[in-house]
Amino acid sequence: MSEPRFSFSQDHLRNLAADVLAHARSLGATDAEIDVSEGYGLSVTARMGEVENIEHNRDKGISVSVYLGQRKGYASSSDFSPAALRATAEAALNIARFTATDDCAGLADPALLAKAPADPALLFNWNIDVPAAIELAQSVEAAAFAVSPMIRNSEGGSVSAQHSQFVYANSRGFTGGYASSRHYLSCSVIAAKSARAKNAMQRDDWYVSVRDVADFPAPGRIGEYAARRALSRLGGRKLATRQCPVLFEAPVAVGLTGALVSAASGGSLYRKASFLVDTLGKKIFAPHITITEDPNVAKGFATGPFDDEGVTTRAREVVSKGVLQGYFLSSYSARKLGMKSTGNAGGCHNMVLKPTVGDDFTGMLRRMGTGLLVTDLMGQGVNYVTGDYSRGAAGYWVENGEIAYPVEEITIAGNMKDMFKGIVAVGNDVLALGSKHCGSILIDFVYDTIEKSRRRALREMWLAARDPDPDGLRSRVLDYLTQGDVSSRLERFLDEDRFQYDQWIEELAGIADAADARELRGNAGRLLAAYPDHPGLLLARGMSEAFDPLGDVTEVHSNVRASLRASRDRNGVSDDAIAIALKSILNLADGFRPEAAAAALCGARDAEVPDAVVREVERTAVRRGGDDAALAVLELANGLTEVLATLPAPSADTWKRPR
Repeated sequence: MSEPRFSFSQDHLRNLAADVLAHARSLGATDAEIDVSEGYGLSVTARMGEVENIEHNRDKGISVSVYLGQRKGYASSSDFSPAALRATAEAALNIARFTATDDCAGLADPALLAKAPADPALLFNWNIDVPAAIELAQSVEAAAFAVSPMIRNSEGGSVSAQHSQFVYANSRGFTGGYASSRHYLSCSVIAAKSARAKNAMQRDDWYVSVRDVADFPAPGRIGEYAARRALSRLGGRKLATRQCPVLFEAPVAVGLTGALVSAASGGSLYRKASFLVDTLGKKIFAPHITITEDPNVAKGFATGPFDDEGVTTRAREVVSKGVLQGYFLSSYSARKLGMKSTGNAGGCHNMVLKPTVGDDFTGMLRRMGTGLLVTDLMGQGVNYVTGDYSRGAAGYWVENGEIAYPVEEITIAGNMKDMFKGIVAVGNDVLALGSKHCGSILIDFVYDTIEKSRRRALREMWLAARDPDPDGLRSRVLDYLTQGDVSSRLERFLDEDRFQYDQWIEELAGIADAADARELRGNAGRLLAAYPDHPGLLLARGMSEAFDPLGDVTEVHSNVRASLRASRDRNGVSDDAIAIALKSILNLADGFRPEAAAAALCGARDAEVPDAVVREVERTAVRRGGDDAALAVLELANGLTEVLATLPAPSADTWKRPR
């Protein structure tokens, strides 16, 4: 590794900081803090095979903050001469004399400051010269043009090598600093089907940023990927207004974790300008979501042993099982909130949204099935006060797990609170961009509503189980629910704020009212008799036996599962027919408790009915009835309007509505 070309050593920067601190104290400052830094680098861009830009940069600076009690003054300079440094400290002190007292102003708590922080080893020198940088930039762009003649134009291939170092010191005895590097290669190209197709051009780009040049992929791959992205966007269409699942590609998905950081930052919270005010310890994400912060990631872009105030940084879980465990606080914002600094002055440290599934990007497309893939976002349409989200977007429409065609000039809208809770899955196609590490994120805007419906239905089932069952129903249900796979599945839907799973098991007794169960079974029989040849209802024939006179939901579950497994193995039974049968179950549950519908859907899952079919049934229930499972079932049963739309009108006595 070549030697760095800094103008100053770390020791020299530390001495400068110490001299300015001493001068500020001699002028009467009660406290002071100093940040001194320098950097240098080279950036080159080649466009259409020619040199477009060559830029050398070398800069330095010092910032001084002084306190007179709890009045603060700030000044900065790029001149490191002794006279200029003294003048900077004096300017900061003069400003402090005229500022108002702020009870929360001041340096970090000495107990939180890092003790003898180690060098995080973030400097990897790349002293590339201009001819080599030009050749590299040209090769990146040339790889893009080599992909297809439809790559008509270019914004260029770029190379940048940057190195910097800093020292932070304060009057509480802390001094620390280190050097780091940041290098990148990028390419941006324009595709068109013909040279005259000015109105049908598409632009896309790709870049890779690293600490260590040894971690760069082959440069040609960057240009090639940028070209393929641009080509794939040709022929983009608009979409009609709709509600659908959305898959955020990893490069744009990191913005969702960025939204969390902004909304959970101390500045937004103490100003009451965040939709996450007073959410500490509460569920703000889907229960399978975990987000960590790790300041110790090797070569990480947000790695560091201390924050901008010298406070020690620590690895932690920011979100655990959907629950917000911590904010992002500096010393000032922490005092405003009556809390302690979390070591986040200056931002977060390597936020990692943990994958929830083993799917790569292709697997995430299959998991979504049909919906919108977002690869580009435009605008700043996030209202952090309300959580409202509305941004211009481009990407692809996906059908049956495969990209169907590109889309453009669309807007995606929702609310961040619903989006966080609607995260169905996070892929393992993890990409690190700046301080955020994240894979692609699949959001189904009705997912959280469906989860709420399941939880409410199961809660109603358990709460109904209060009376002893002399016929042994209690023991059969207990035996079933305490099986490992069943209990773990049910426990996921537990409302942890009000109940404990073990207590529910102990209270479990009778499940449903016998009269309701008999009417339900009678309704099923009449419907099947009216339409004996309908394929969807043929599948439901065996299910009518599920609703036995005792209303035992465990038998509902097992009978539905057995019936669907049998029908699945028959030739000629389509997913549409299975969906009709499942929806029929929801309708037949009109006079029954909603736990029967919940048990039926659990049976369908156990029968390995395709997820897309079950999810469509759930989606229908939510659309028709809102987020309450009981209302959804009752609404669906009202006339069987959607489920049985293909059937002729039954006679007046075919469908007997329960009392």
